[in-house]
Amino acid sequence: LAFVAIDNFSEFSDREALYTETAEYVKELFDNKDLLFEWYSGYAVILSGYDITDTILKIDQFRKTVINKITGGKNIAFSAGLSARNNRDIDADILYKEAVTALKKAGSEGGNQVIAFNADPVKYKKFRTAENRLSGKQEPVR
Repeated sequence: LAFVAIDNFSEFSDREALYTETAEYVKELFDNKDLLFEWYSGYAVILSGYDITDTILKIDQFRKTVINKITGGKNIAFSAGLSARNNRDIDADILYKEAVTALKKAGSEGGNQVIAFNADPVKYKKFRTAENRLSGKQEPVR
């Protein structure tokens, strides 16, 4: 899951045109149109079948392409926050929170970059095992 946001969106007088133009590049650069969504002043992209490294590269390629194509004196900056299941059995709300946290970190560190929340699946499995033990659950942890 990737959230891509225009860092300095509020600085533009014609936000609608900027948003529409950027949306065209989102549709052009990502294959599965069913997994592209508007998200606040940015976009949510679900990339299935990519590992976290390939997702970072794909989103960064998008960021650079859009910055290079949208010109005319516009100083555009894009940030992205990513999260991946990474062999974890997690709910969508956790994936969402991780991607939002990564996006906020990208913005707080100057923006115009891609940051991924990259959880350690071994540590996560240990966490879930301990959590299940404390709650008395006997369900298997994948």
